[in-house]
Amino acid sequence: MTKRFTFSTLVKSHDINTDILRLLEDTQRFRCLTSVGSIENNMNPLMQSNEQSIILVEIDFDDDNEIDALAQVIKSRGNGVSVIATSSDIRIENIRKLMRIGVIDFLPQPITQEDLINVLDEAVTHLDTTSTTHSGQGKVFSFMKAGGGCGATTVALQTAYSLMGNKKNREKKSVCYLDFDLQFGNAALFLDLDQKHSVQEVIENADRMDGEYLKSVMSKHSSGLYILPAPEEIIPLEAMTPQVAELIINIAAEEFDHVVIDLPMPWTMWTNIVLSNSDSVNLVMQLSVKAIRQSKRILDMMVNQGLDDEAVNIIANRQKKTLGTRGFVKKAEEALHHSIDHFVPNDYKIVSKSQDLGELIPMVKNRTVIEKQIDKLTISCLHNIDLRLTPQLGQS
Repeated sequence: MTKRFTFSTLVKSHDINTDILRLLEDTQRFRCLTSVGSIENNMNPLMQSNEQSIILVEIDFDDDNEIDALAQVIKSRGNGVSVIATSSDIRIENIRKLMRIGVIDFLPQPITQEDLINVLDEAVTHLDTTSTTHSGQGKVFSFMKAGGGCGATTVALQTAYSLMGNKKNREKKSVCYLDFDLQFGNAALFLDLDQKHSVQEVIENADRMDGEYLKSVMSKHSSGLYILPAPEEIIPLEAMTPQVAELIINIAAEEFDHVVIDLPMPWTMWTNIVLSNSDSVNLVMQLSVKAIRQSKRILDMMVNQGLDDEAVNIIANRQKKTLGTRGFVKKAEEALHHSIDHFVPNDYKIVSKSQDLGELIPMVKNRTVIEKQIDKLTISCLHNIDLRLTPQLGQS
């Protein structure tokens, strides 16, 4: 659950992009945004970006125009770009041409995992460290359910709204909500959205994925929140693959300041990928023996899968203050071997009213106790992310 550097590919076949994604499956340092095409046909996006970038480009040495175009990109972008070239042609005189125009490394084909990681690590060191932004810096928040009916979607949606910074003293941020609960996701229903597209369409068209396409299939709520809805019909969880899940997250993190992901209850073959790409993992439960047991199983599963718990928050939802609650919370934390980090109070009336109106709670009634607690949760999550990421970025 560590922040990853994002790099882009511009290669000549989907097969090479597939190979690169496969080689990165077990890594937790890099995200890859893939594209297919020629340098000359992609000059505008290559030249216009103001963000730091790592770009892996496939070069055709028989086309002098490609080398000239690449030289123009490197000259225009300066220290804001690290360009890696790849080709099956490994003649030394051609590689020297690339070095002269400012390409920082060369990756021979067929590409091996060791070579790929080494050149990416080297590319990171060439980025201008004085720049304050870099590609894919959107923060990712995932929400897991410790049981059915625990209210995780409500908490996730309210957190997404809070992350937008709809307060006079907070800068407004762009936020999207990815409903990855493929079988029972109901975020679109809660917000009464006119759903024309869904995540199923994105899965089926992953080969054409880019930021413009992803935004085009999202629904926009009146609050300004972008939603990628779950399918209206039940589809197999296996319809999503780890590669597609990561691709969606990567592109969303490029397009938005914050990305909120609603996960299904079952542990899928792509759950690990989502969690390893998340800056904040939020496990929503209710304080009951059953939910505590399920939460402990989820936490154990994360450890067994090699996922650390530094980014994990446990949220007790629909919390009622009753006699003996404090003692029960202490016992729950002992059983979980983890603190319960946040408590969201029970207010059935306001939650039901907001869902009936298709609005978020602060749009129905301002400054409710739920809103205040969600704001505290959001501020805490952002603070914890900054604490963890600052040393990493400094080391890079």
